[in-house]
Amino acid sequence: MLATTEGAPQSWITPTEGTARANVFNTKSVVVPGYKCRVFDKVHAADVVGCTRIFDVTTVGGACTGRQKMQLSRGGGWFLCAAWRGDGLRLATGSEEGLVQVFDTERQGAEELQLRMAARVCSVAWSPDGSRLAIGCADRTTRVYDVSSVGKGVQEHKLPHGDSVRCVAWNPSGSLLATACNDKFVRVFDAETGNQVMQLPHPDSVWNVAWSPNGARLATACADRTARVFNSTTGDQELLLRHGDGVRCVAWSPDGSKLATGCNDKLARAFNAVTGEEVQKFRHGDSVTWVAWQPPHGARLATGCSDKLARIFDVESGAEQARLRHESHVSSVAWSPTAIEETVLPVEPPAEPILEPVVAEAPAEAPAASPAAVEAPAPLVDRVVAGSVLGKALGIETTAAGPDVRTVESGAIGLGDSSHMASNSKDGAAEA
Repeated sequence: MLATTEGAPQSWITPTEGTARANVFNTKSVVVPGYKCRVFDKVHAADVVGCTRIFDVTTVGGACTGRQKMQLSRGGGWFLCAAWRGDGLRLATGSEEGLVQVFDTERQGAEELQLRMAARVCSVAWSPDGSRLAIGCADRTTRVYDVSSVGKGVQEHKLPHGDSVRCVAWNPSGSLLATACNDKFVRVFDAETGNQVMQLPHPDSVWNVAWSPNGARLATACADRTARVFNSTTGDQELLLRHGDGVRCVAWSPDGSKLATGCNDKLARAFNAVTGEEVQKFRHGDSVTWVAWQPPHGARLATGCSDKLARIFDVESGAEQARLRHESHVSSVAWSPTAIEETVLPVEPPAEPILEPVVAEAPAEAPAASPAAVEAPAPLVDRVVAGSVLGKALGIETTAAGPDVRTVESGAIGLGDSSHMASNSKDGAAEA
C-alpha cells in the first residue's frame, strides 16, 4: 500500500529565512499571512484542502495500477507528512495545524491517537520497534513520545533547535535520532538520554535527512542545490551531489546501493550511492516534494509532486508507470513496510480509478479464449564526542567524556558548543 498526504507544497517560505534563498522567490507569487511568498504558483481555493489517502498499488497484466483504499482524514487543514509503523498496521500523520494522528489501518483507518503540538508538524517518524514516535515541528523543537500503550502518548524528550525542524529520522537500531533543520544543521541525538552527539553544518536550510539501511551513512537534502552523504561515525563528507535547484528530499534504496532525490527543478534523480554517479532521471510537472522506494527490493520509486500528482516509476528503465491524481499538492508519499513488489489481480478495470496508468493498453483478449481465466504473470559529524553513547555503541575507544560537541567543517574538524539533543500535504519543504 502507498500512503499520500496533500495540501500545500514545501515551497512556503517563512519571514525568518535568510537571503540565501532569495533567488528562488517568484515576484508574482501570492503573499499569505505569516509567509514571505509562495514560490511556484498562485494559491487556489482547492489548495487549502488537506487529506491523507491510502492506495492499493498492484500489477495487472504486467502494468502497474491502483485504487484508493481509504481516506483517513480530510478538511482539517494541510497534511505535511506520513510515516508507517514497521509492521504496516499503523500510520502516523502530521498537519499544518500542529496535529499528529495515528490511524489503525486494520480497522479501516480508525483514529487511535491524537497529539497536539504548538506549531505545524513537518515530520513524523516511528522508531524501528514501533514504541516511540519522533515529531519535528516549526516551533524549533523535536519531541519524542512513548506510544507503546494503545491510545496513549507520553512525551520523553523535547529537543531544542535553532529554527524549524524539517525532518526527523531514526537509525536502524533506534539508538540515534537525526534531525534536519532550517538553521543549517543536521543533528544526531542519543535517543535514550536526549543528548546531542553530533552536528553537521550546511550552507543553507536542510530540508531532509535519511539513514542508510545499515546506519553507516547519512544523506541530507539542502536548499543550496545539493545533496550530501556523510559517514555517520566520523561525520566526514563522502559525496556532494549537485542539482539544478533546492533539494527537497532524499531516500536510500532498500539495499543501500542507490540514493534518490527530489528537487525543485522538477526532477527526481537516482544516484549510485558509492560513486555519486547519476544513473536515472524522472521528470515531473513541478517541484518534487517526496521520494520513496518500494520495498523490499526497490524496483519502483514513488514520488510526490506540487502538480497534484503522485507518480510511480520503474527505476531501471525510468519509465513512468502510473499517476495518482489528488485534489491538492502532494506533500509526501510512503510505502507500507509490508508492500510487495508484485501483486497480481484479475484483469478487470477498477471502479472509479484514481490512478492513471501511463503504459500501453494490454492487447485485446483473443476471441477463442475462455473468459473464465486470464493467465497472470508470475509474481513477480563532526566527529563522535569522546565518551558519548554513540562512541560506545560503535565500539570506539574513548578516554575522556564531556559535553562538547564537535562540528564538521569542510575539510576541518573544530570543537563547538554543546547543545541539547536531536503523499499529507502542506508545507513539506518550505517548512518555512
